[in-house]
Amino acid sequence: MLCEVCGEAEALHRCSMCGRLVCPRHFDRGRGICTFCVQALCQVCGRMLSITHCAVCGRLVCLDCSVQVNTVIHVCSKCHEALGGREAVLTYLRERKKPPRMPGIRAFVERVLRASKRDRVSNCF
Repeated sequence: MLCEVCGEAEALHRCSMCGRLVCPRHFDRGRGICTFCVQALCQVCGRMLSITHCAVCGRLVCLDCSVQVNTVIHVCSKCHEALGGREAVLTYLRERKKPPRMPGIRAFVERVLRASKRDRVSNCF
């Protein structure tokens, strides 16, 4: 049986979380889980698979370590506690600075589109 991650090496281990058969290269012997599950673990508790990410810090969080502040936004229990509750989290998310837009991106895109339109027209003749 081949490894379900790489499909090349012989599968010698079974992941205790997802049940995948994996080779030694894709198995974390200390935790008894495959590399996919290691990457998907909750970054707060490290015991369960994550279901979402924290809207404040970006950490992957499991159901037990997340707090749903509205219908679509989840935060980790640490950020929820640090900010002081649901309303404080929502206020923080509303007021935090958005990443700056690239200066001149609109003009650049318009130039590219104009140039490609010219090229299409000139290639027709």
